[in-house]
Amino acid sequence: MRAWFQGLNLGKSPDVTVASYLELEFVMSESNLRKSVLAAQNNADLCAAVFAAHGLAVRRDENALVCTGTPPPLYPKAVTLRPGLGAGPFRSENMAAQSAFAVKDSFADLPLGQLSAVTLFSATWIWKEASAEETSAPWKRIATKEGLTRWEAAWSASNVQSETPMFPASLLDNTNIAFFGQEGKEGFRAGCIANQSSEVVGVSNVFGPTNNHSVVDAAIRCTECFGTGRPIVGYETHEDARSFVDLGFEKSGNLRVLLVDQNMQSDQARVSM
Repeated sequence: MRAWFQGLNLGKSPDVTVASYLELEFVMSESNLRKSVLAAQNNADLCAAVFAAHGLAVRRDENALVCTGTPPPLYPKAVTLRPGLGAGPFRSENMAAQSAFAVKDSFADLPLGQLSAVTLFSATWIWKEASAEETSAPWKRIATKEGLTRWEAAWSASNVQSETPMFPASLLDNTNIAFFGQEGKEGFRAGCIANQSSEVVGVSNVFGPTNNHSVVDAAIRCTECFGTGRPIVGYETHEDARSFVDLGFEKSGNLRVLLVDQNMQSDQARVSM
């Protein structure tokens, strides 16, 4: 366990120590912790790309990714990149004066009480080792603005609909991101996003009947094709993860998405006065 942490840059935060990391030995193996860290970094890469496509700047270090503006709907303002951070980096006064915002708590260890936060939902990181076999993508890769508009319309119909387009066409120019979909006469029936980082490739935004193993399998194969030779990472709710586990994934660690509400902090302060 200790060998992996010898090369880890712990930074200067007094809340982050080798000892605090080693305490995780009892709840998470070295292998799973590394997989969760890589998955969180990959997810942050996708968030950063979406933020940039919306003209939003980010602040990123070894601790977290933070969007300095107001993120688009369904996206968190911050993503933690390692465990043991404590509440400090995510207090409202450090988050561009937004009264309420979401934080992706990548290791499910942020102190809810200190943040005046509630859990919106819990999920699990998933991991699949790189395939030794060459594969071809069963769905087509989206290459045009018009195609992406149709893809997003189908994606939105199966998710929380937003008046604001979530995926600007400039994302098609990002060589680390690929949109895949199965299109019929009435539009896209299924699809996913693949995004690659240096060590892994992520699968996300899978839509279609996700309890249908053929849809999940097609999304996996598209992602394998895009990120040749890389393990596949992602996150799913515990229920939706079952289809991925059936198809060769393992669960590497828990995460949760939190709502931090400055008004809750103010109300608590008034009560204590």
